[in-house]
Amino acid sequence: MKKTVKFILAIAVVAMTVASCQKEGQFNPSKKISRQTITTTENGETTISRLEYQWDGNKLKQTQYYSDNQIGGIVSYTYDKKNRISQIEYVNTSYPEYPETAKYTYNGNVLEKIDYYRWSTDEGKDILIETRTFTHDGKKISKIEVSLHSIFSKSLSTTLDNASLFFFPDEIATTIAKDEKSAAIKGELYKTYQFTWEKDNISKMEIARNGYKTTYSYTYDNGKNPLYGLFDSFSTSDYDDVLSKNNILTINGSRVEDNVTVTMKPINYTYDYDGKYPTSKSCTIQYTDEYGQDVTQTKTYHFEY
Repeated sequence: MKKTVKFILAIAVVAMTVASCQKEGQFNPSKKISRQTITTTENGETTISRLEYQWDGNKLKQTQYYSDNQIGGIVSYTYDKKNRISQIEYVNTSYPEYPETAKYTYNGNVLEKIDYYRWSTDEGKDILIETRTFTHDGKKISKIEVSLHSIFSKSLSTTLDNASLFFFPDEIATTIAKDEKSAAIKGELYKTYQFTWEKDNISKMEIARNGYKTTYSYTYDNGKNPLYGLFDSFSTSDYDDVLSKNNILTINGSRVEDNVTVTMKPINYTYDYDGKYPTSKSCTIQYTDEYGQDVTQTKTYHFEY
């Protein structure tokens, strides 16, 4: 079960990105994705997940998440007069009585903050659980600050952020989860993202939280990222392969705690293309599980338009 959860967290990555040629909050690619299928093999076991994208003209109306052909969640999008995403509602089909909502606030043409709410049956209203505040350097996002307001922050939006823990020893992941719970109770600044850009791609991302610092560096090809520009905050993990205009070729990462550095094994991606957009993406992920055993996981993504 634990490995299954880690698998889901690691693959449930869609997008949140800023583009130099389009306004933040808008997603209107020339080639519109209709389905993404992810096949993962680990220890001889294969699991299949997929995301279905439903469009209403040039606007993404809904995203549905499936695991082994069972629907698990539905994300619905609302837009403002400038065709920017203004609100997203997420419903976990196993717990439809607890819908979650993300409300977007813009300052002119840039995103200022996202407030996350979750319905409380005890209080009979939405409870603010998390706020993400955005800082810009020119037209690009340079920093995101995450503040937790409630223990309900152990919801989808925050839990998916722990996808990066997939690459680190289990005892480190457990400590971070405890820190997150403490921060949620205190209602404090929990995590900060810092981005370094090279043209329209993120070249480095630094994540600081409660005394830990994780750094990722990236290289890219020249192909078009099919999810570039999609502000789907409930499906976002740590903003890596969905922040940039092009497609990631390599990821290198490390984590520093008490001046001790833990280095993750590099991840290399290969692609098949039809024109400028990918039809498939493959990678191999290597990590050490909670029993100290080395695990190799292969993942293949298939894109349909």
